[in-house]
Amino acid sequence: MGTTIEGVNPRPGSVRVLAANAAAVLARDDAVVSLSSSDAAAKTVTMTATQAGHRVFVVVRALSSTGKYTLAVSGGTITLDAAGEGCVVAYDGSAWQLAALTGGATIA
Repeated sequence: MGTTIEGVNPRPGSVRVLAANAAAVLARDDAVVSLSSSDAAAKTVTMTATQAGHRVFVVVRALSSTGKYTLAVSGGTITLDAAGEGCVVAYDGSAWQLAALTGGATIA
């Protein structure tokens, strides 16, 4: 049985749990990326090109009261600024697209 994060049961080996305040870069084989922040800094998730159809669930497991993560997608910037917030992003072959927001995450 695989690891379960926020109700998602991804393929084995595709879950990355990053250390607090770590640089976040979406990798080619990611299915779930779990983020954590213990400071007030704003952090940007780097969205690298990958194969068309690649979907990634990004979730914040712990966050200081004023920290946040942002992800730039076609059509806006996703902000994750509370524990439990997340998003599903999908690469369409030329750009990352928003597929879903969870837990109060926003896009502007």
